[in-house]
Amino acid sequence: MQKGILLFLFPLFSVFSTGCFQVVLPEMDQKPQTLHYALQLPAESKPLPVPVTVARFISNTPAKFRMLSRRGTEIEYDPYAKWTDSPSMLLSSAFSALYGSDDSNYESAQYLLEGDVYTFERNLDTGTADLNVLYRLIDRKTRKVIFSKELNTAIPLKGNTASDFAEAMSEAVVKQSEMIRREIESSVSGKSS
Repeated sequence: MQKGILLFLFPLFSVFSTGCFQVVLPEMDQKPQTLHYALQLPAESKPLPVPVTVARFISNTPAKFRMLSRRGTEIEYDPYAKWTDSPSMLLSSAFSALYGSDDSNYESAQYLLEGDVYTFERNLDTGTADLNVLYRLIDRKTRKVIFSKELNTAIPLKGNTASDFAEAMSEAVVKQSEMIRREIESSVSGKSS
């Protein structure tokens, strides 16, 4: 019995010790590179007719810097495609740029725009970039909420790449900023001092 085991193990040992077999591993010449995406905004925008400062939005989405994709109830992300900032910071910066608002007008601004980001993701079921945000315009003196409006926008994706997602999300942000601009203009017309 022992001779049988030795006769079986000896050829196996010979193969392993002499290096007679070869394992082919996939080539790893280049590591995948992580790409970062920012929102693409129009080159020119006109300031609001009343001084509005944009507060840092609050994010209620698990996105952080990741580009999230949803299929049904399952959320996934691509580890090699990320946003340059969190959705809340991307939106705050975009609205500040689109409305001509910056930190220098904070003291003189009559109104404050706040936002809660609920959805900032690619929907794989519908092939859209989905943006859902609750906006509030607040009178800074009285702290009265002038309006509160939730917008849900879905922009069709041109393809299935991270770049297509960034382009569609940029379009969603610009579209919502235009709707909120109209809401601000109609809500505060005649109220500015």
